[in-house]
Amino acid sequence: MVSVNIDSFKAVAKIDDRVHKLAQYLFCEKSDTKACFTVISTHHAASFYHGPHKHWDPKSTGNHTMTICNQAGQEFQTKIVACNPEVDFVIVSSDVPFVTVAPRLCLPNKSERYILLGYPKPNTGYEALEGIITSVLLDDEGRLRGSRGSQRGYNGGPMFNYKGELLGINVADKSSQQCIGLSNRSTLEKPFSEINDAFPSLSVMVPSCILASSSF
Repeated sequence: MVSVNIDSFKAVAKIDDRVHKLAQYLFCEKSDTKACFTVISTHHAASFYHGPHKHWDPKSTGNHTMTICNQAGQEFQTKIVACNPEVDFVIVSSDVPFVTVAPRLCLPNKSERYILLGYPKPNTGYEALEGIITSVLLDDEGRLRGSRGSQRGYNGGPMFNYKGELLGINVADKSSQQCIGLSNRSTLEKPFSEINDAFPSLSVMVPSCILASSSF
């Protein structure tokens, strides 16, 4: 006779349901790259700056426009209202609201579990990763580290805690393992190196509070 753990099935179902609800805040750029955008308010969304977005001039915000889509394929015409190459994020705004209810923003806590959404396979739907906040030490640009996120397709994706609160967006890329953002703060160099060694596929999070202060 096969033993079935009903409680474990219920737990998985709850997580799947939670992820499905959070996916309303994951948008993507209408392009071949399908870059992630995260809704941070009813009229604002954020993504990473590096790679395909690095040609945007921070001094010319408002002159660039782009189209992003929600999970249903609905298109939104947006304009770029903020670019920060150092912290690695861009913010776009839309006259038409992205969602009816904005995500609740929250500061991350050490060892807090998170759910990261993204598009690791451009021709399919979104997928989710689970991770933990590995440290609340900020790098030179005010960013944090998580245990997972540098995999392809999760750049710009939202990072939620298990309460459904938006902690920030992931901006990790292949340079993340080299502790980007650190310069001469020698007191932090060793702790960050240890974090990177322990979590080789770590995420780099721009906290939602930084994104909010740049857009509202």
